[in-house]
Amino acid sequence: MTGAYRSPDAIHAVEGDHDIRDELKRILLQDLDTNKFEGTFEEHELPALVRLAKSVFTHKPLNKQVTMTFGYGKEIDSFIQEILDTIYEVEQVDEKTRAALEYLHSRNWDNEKIARALLNKYVPAMERVMSPDAMESRSIMRGVALIHSMADELMTLTTATGDPLYLGGKTPLGAKKAGSYKILDKEGDKMIQRTANEFPSKSTSAAVKVRAGKNGPWEDVGGKALSGSVVAPIQSIDAATVIQTFSGESWAYLTKNVKNPYMHQVYDAFKMDVATFHHMLPVINRNWAEISLTWSALEQGKIALRKRAIPAWQAKLKQMPAGQKVSLESFPVIQAMLEGTYNDKTKEVMPTGLKSRLKFLAPDNMTGEAREQWVAKAIKSILEKSGAQLNQEAMTRGELHKFMQAVLDVTNLDRRIAKAYKKAEQKRAKLKKKVFDPNNLILQYFAH
Repeated sequence: MTGAYRSPDAIHAVEGDHDIRDELKRILLQDLDTNKFEGTFEEHELPALVRLAKSVFTHKPLNKQVTMTFGYGKEIDSFIQEILDTIYEVEQVDEKTRAALEYLHSRNWDNEKIARALLNKYVPAMERVMSPDAMESRSIMRGVALIHSMADELMTLTTATGDPLYLGGKTPLGAKKAGSYKILDKEGDKMIQRTANEFPSKSTSAAVKVRAGKNGPWEDVGGKALSGSVVAPIQSIDAATVIQTFSGESWAYLTKNVKNPYMHQVYDAFKMDVATFHHMLPVINRNWAEISLTWSALEQGKIALRKRAIPAWQAKLKQMPAGQKVSLESFPVIQAMLEGTYNDKTKEVMPTGLKSRLKFLAPDNMTGEAREQWVAKAIKSILEKSGAQLNQEAMTRGELHKFMQAVLDVTNLDRRIAKAYKKAEQKRAKLKKKVFDPNNLILQYFAH
């Protein structure tokens, strides 16, 4: 049921025949009629820009791609390439759009500048389509991932099946001499002695994620956990549904009722024959509903923050000698957060590291200018409270403690996650009565 658009209390898959992609298009076109584009351009360039925007914003493949991959952790403001591709596609099939594009080119607008202008319209519209609660949960889970990565710990959630879900990756610890071994020489006549190095690594939420950038690939320290914290909990529900279906009572029910059942897992989907489909459709959907309405990513995030990340961080600090500075290479995410970039125009060092991470953590579903103001205020507060300096290379344990505490205070993660979890539980209690009503047939899984 990808793309279904539901009101907050709805339990039906399709309500009023609404589609999230159509709703996104409606908001985008409405905004074009009521609000001007931001940026520097001549008034007579606006009609061409609007013409092009209408073609791009009504291109359903773009809206499908964005709404689908946004749910899988991709940030809206990273969709610049998709908009560039869409500009190329729409100008191939529409003469008026092509004429508008050619006019803008004649006014020294390249496709990159056009795409940026369109993206600035697209971002707030996409955020309006999404549930405010979902946006807040997304921000919170990323905050939990950030704290783990700052502490150089591995974020671990316990899934609905009781298995651990690790968010992060491997970080190399350098070369280490290993024992010797023997191999045949190239003629294959005799054994010769050789030595080798080992390259040990550790699992951590501070692991690097290589991202595509305007100037080529770049390394986002802690990026794997930051991205994974959004989608992995949802995928774990799908995995738990598969596991529960292929085991225990569900499997016993299938083998009892179908003589030669055929059911094959394809990621989070099920391929089956007619007889198996007839018996297992309600079973699979009930498994999914029970897991979704009992397991909570927010609860697991709260446990990970309070019982794992913070205690592990405190234990790490206790082991450090008081007053002795430690290189921030030992805490690569904190080092990256304090990275500053010199701005030739303003002649100032800009807090690019803090800005790039805090923009994901803005509370209360803030968007646009409100989010930018919150980020600027948060950066100022963190630096003032902690006493940290941009491009700082080392810290004492006291300074590290102040910096972590400043981030926790400014983002208010502990209170936000408790509030969001309480609200989600209240909603789930109401939904359970509706969803498990004997008169309702649950059909999250139906056809693909």
